[in-house]
Amino acid sequence: MKADPALLAHYTKLVADDPRNAVRLLMLHDMRRHYREMAFVSKALPDVRVWLAGQSPEVQQSIRNRINTVAPIYRDKALLREANKARYAHKAQNRIGSA
Repeated sequence: MKADPALLAHYTKLVADDPRNAVRLLMLHDMRRHYREMAFVSKALPDVRVWLAGQSPEVQQSIRNRINTVAPIYRDKALLREANKARYAHKAQNRIGSA
């Protein structure tokens, strides 16, 4: 905002005129991003769970240990992230070993 004085003036006026609306407007971007991420997670999670069920108990337990400390609201997102890390790290190791 320092780079754009007009933007600073706009948000200052917005907060001064209607603080409740300003909070809603500023949070709207974060809320929409969260909904997009959760929509992606809900689509991808069934495939990840199928993949995870086919893995060894050690891989399953290591992923569970890594997501155990995550807040419950973000646990599905963390499961997707950690499973993809494990899945693609395994693929990268196979490509390196086969070359």
